[in-house]
Amino acid sequence: MITKICERCGKQFNIYPSQALTRRYCSRECFRNKTERVCQHCGQTFETNVCYTKRAAVKFCSQACYHASKIGKTTKLCAYCGNPFESYITRHRKFCSNLCYLRSRGNPGDLSKAEKVCETCGKHFFVKLSKANSARFCSQPCMLKWRSATFSGENHPRWTPRVTLICQQCGKEYTRRQCELRHDISRFCSASCHGRWRCLHCSRKATKPERTAMELLESLDIDFQLQKPVGRYRVDFFIEPDKIIEADGDFWHSRPDQIAYGKERDSILHSLGYKILHISGTQLQNRETALAMIKEFFS
Repeated sequence: MITKICERCGKQFNIYPSQALTRRYCSRECFRNKTERVCQHCGQTFETNVCYTKRAAVKFCSQACYHASKIGKTTKLCAYCGNPFESYITRHRKFCSNLCYLRSRGNPGDLSKAEKVCETCGKHFFVKLSKANSARFCSQPCMLKWRSATFSGENHPRWTPRVTLICQQCGKEYTRRQCELRHDISRFCSASCHGRWRCLHCSRKATKPERTAMELLESLDIDFQLQKPVGRYRVDFFIEPDKIIEADGDFWHSRPDQIAYGKERDSILHSLGYKILHISGTQLQNRETALAMIKEFFS
């Protein structure tokens, strides 16, 4: 073992011969001699090693304080005109604009450029002499802010007054622009009302069960109306004054969602005072069975 003297506290300590060139302190406390500092962001007191005092990181107590000091903004006063302006904490700005910087150095500005005043924020800025008559704003955000305030509502050059209309399906009042009046959708307050109106008024090709039921009704000399709107629905056959006959296809009307929809539809039509007869496609294939059901319905 070799005896050495600690460079920090002067205490003697023993080390192995292999550590004679590298070992300088008797303990970790002497190696990590700490001093107190004040965080530049939060103001708290913290300890750091003496050997780290020349590093920038020891200005802050933690990495979070270090990053927070790089992100925030602060309000400063211009060293030339005295107006307040915002600047990032990490930037050592003294002037609010390049114009104040030039004037503080005795330079009135770039003579090859024209000085203008922004119509939105009132800030002085320089532009090329070729754009001196057209430049009105110091930046694009100022131009967009002015445009939003000037060209809105009735002040917009393409603004057209709205017209109040009445929906042909639900009778509700709504407004439309004049340029939209030429479209078919402008007759309705919404797309759902438009689709409901088309289902009630636009004709479609009759299905095979409907054609068979039509032949049976004509053979019995029964006057009927095909695909007549009744309330909010469209029925297959309507016979004055209150009878409805529905020719249901076996596949489509056997689906669970259509069964639930059919029950709800029938309950609403029954509440309105209508009588309903459902004849399936299988029953229509047997002519005698279908005729007996129709005769019993009218008896």
